[in-house]
Amino acid sequence: MRLTKLQLPGSHGMSPAMKRMHRRLIASMALMLVTVLVRARWGGPDASQSTRLLLSLLVILPFAWMCLLYGRFLRECDELERAMELSILAWTGGIVFASLPLIMMALNLGLVAWDGPRVVYVASWLATATMLVVRTVLRRRYA
Repeated sequence: MRLTKLQLPGSHGMSPAMKRMHRRLIASMALMLVTVLVRARWGGPDASQSTRLLLSLLVILPFAWMCLLYGRFLRECDELERAMELSILAWTGGIVFASLPLIMMALNLGLVAWDGPRVVYVASWLATATMLVVRTVLRRRYA
């Protein structure tokens, strides 16, 4: 068997639009990794404040690119898949926004001693886990 196109692991159940989006995301995620590594290497405490700010804002570019790719995906997919993806975004946003006051309350009460980056990591992992769970539930419901 000869493969002529990039085959992603577990991609057999994905729509063509989802496969295209995943292939397109590879470059933007690689750029995101590069910007994070550049920030970590040259944006340390010994760098000037303007350099740290510039390197921190540099991450916005690959993230914006990923958002544009996701918007293109929503235009390319069918009605059912679009409805599922919008439901995933709604559920994820709702759960993350509802959990932020709980995280802030835990910080204020001293239940957790997290710094700013750790709060961002926790919120990011919460969003990712929520998206995976909601996507799994909706795919099983509509598959």
